[in-house]
Amino acid sequence: MFDVYHSTAPSYITQLSKRCREVRLRSTARGDYVVPTTRLRFADKSFALVGPKAWNSLPQSVRNVELKYAFRRYIKTFYFKFLLSV
Repeated sequence: MFDVYHSTAPSYITQLSKRCREVRLRSTARGDYVVPTTRLRFADKSFALVGPKAWNSLPQSVRNVELKYAFRRYIKTFYFKFLLSV
């Protein structure tokens, strides 16, 4: 989702996710993506659903990183801290 957010992903992946466009919502200001609803459990594992859900769950400090190698470092640190706190 980092590449989708920064418009460096291939177009077929970018087309699977849509940004929140409602002007009045906080999710728009945060840069969240729309998580589509599904009726099948099989579809719950698709990138179109899991990618935006994972991106939306990240804190702003991790999402706002501009460089890919720095993003990888921040996301590893975030998940290690999360796992150790559980």
